[in-house]
Amino acid sequence: MIKGGPNEAYFEANDGHRYVPEISQLIEKYGEAKAGRYMWAIYLVYHPKSDLFDLPLEDRIEWVSQEYVGDLVMDWDSLSDVIRVFPKVSMEYEERMYHDAVMLYEESIRDARLLPAKDKAAFINAISKAGNEIDKLKSKYLLSRENVRSSGEIQSGWASNQKGRKKV
Repeated sequence: MIKGGPNEAYFEANDGHRYVPEISQLIEKYGEAKAGRYMWAIYLVYHPKSDLFDLPLEDRIEWVSQEYVGDLVMDWDSLSDVIRVFPKVSMEYEERMYHDAVMLYEESIRDARLLPAKDKAAFINAISKAGNEIDKLKSKYLLSRENVRSSGEIQSGWASNQKGRKKV
């Protein structure tokens, strides 16, 4: 759902995003050009299609803050409202589910650092098992979705609900 790339004007490629209240406030505060750079920075850190997404969150933030934004000062905390709505407006369902799983996993790993040593191993083991189960479920879902697409069937949505209804 994101069009263009980080070297392009964000809102020219993704015009509809300017109407999301949190993003609209970002534009009002910084202007369209600067807000667009912030949006691309958020994309690079948080979107599964970003080439950086396989890196740990801290590394993604550090790289974007140092290498991408240039003279912009990245105050990630002030962008929290935009970061919160970004997945909803920029990702398809399966991308958002993958994003959410990765973010939850990374948050859990950060939280594990605060645990007493005796509890860390059990916690890491539980998180690892949960990650494996998420991967299995995602694989099954994507496989079934691909099978539906290849067969040309419509499984859900407005169009499938209209099948067999009489026109009034």
